Amino acid sequence: MVDLLEMIFQIQKPTWVDCKQFFFMFFNTEELMRIVTEAWKWLQTQAPAGILDTDRWAREAFPDEEPDWNPNSEDGMVGLERYWLAFLQEVRAGAKKPTNMAKISEVFQETDESPAAFYVRLCEAYRIYTPFKPEAPENQTMVNATFVGQAQPDIRRKLQKLEGFAGKNATELLDIENKVFINQDSAARKEEEKSIQRRANIIAAAFRGSGSQTDQKGKQEYKTRGKRKSKPEMRPLGPHELMVRMKIGGQTMDFMVDTRAEHSVVTRKVAPLSGKEVTIIGATGDQTRRPFCRPH
Repeated sequence: MVDLLEMIFQIQKPTWVDCKQFFFMFFNTEELMRIVTEAWKWLQTQAPAGILDTDRWAREAFPDEEPDWNPNSEDGMVGLERYWLAFLQEVRAGAKKPTNMAKISEVFQETDESPAAFYVRLCEAYRIYTPFKPEAPENQTMVNATFVGQAQPDIRRKLQKLEGFAGKNATELLDIENKVFINQDSAARKEEEKSIQRRANIIAAAFRGSGSQTDQKGKQEYKTRGKRKSKPEMRPLGPHELMVRMKIGGQTMDFMVDTRAEHSVVTRKVAPLSGKEVTIIGATGDQTRRPFCRPH
């Protein structure tokens, strides 16, 4: 990078505007801010003798806004050359920037973050806080170990069981983690569906418990050995059952009580019908005419 910039400065002799365009091509915003700050510090040490306000002199030598430097004049070229030199000085210093692994250790995979997005964030942290290039083959083992170690706990456990995961290339590792991530998401959805179904069953059981009573196993059993299935034997009502037993048309039937309905209705013909009818309003508000049964 330093050699490339030196060649650009020597051959093309870019203006201040040209330099800004080059800088944004080669560096991100955070890197540029660091270079500019360090360039000001370095220029303060280069201020001519007799300059009292070295900070002001350094900022004028390395300005934030476009200066009035005419590259065709001697003064303008002096200003540009000093600007190029200060920038190159800090790019060289940046190439030897210290390693801050504490910042790397703070980069963890978010709960809903895809493996690819997490990998990009991690590599960017390596570029900013260390001199290591994450894409370099010699750094792959280190980056992979960090990638797996700081992934979501369940994903991390699965990946750590893979033999030689640290030596795999980025594509292989991402492919494996994507499968784990997708399976994890699918399992979470299934578990949520099961939880919803369990809650629905509990609610349904609560409603059923107010209108009927089952045996100790929670169901009625049919004896079917060598015989056709027959109806279960009628069991006596429990002391807390909200039911009343009546004989209709020679058949014993149970009816729920305290339903706030004016009449109880049977859905099949159990006795001769009378000529008298009544309007039945269902739970949905639908109305229909139904006959009474004759007394038996």
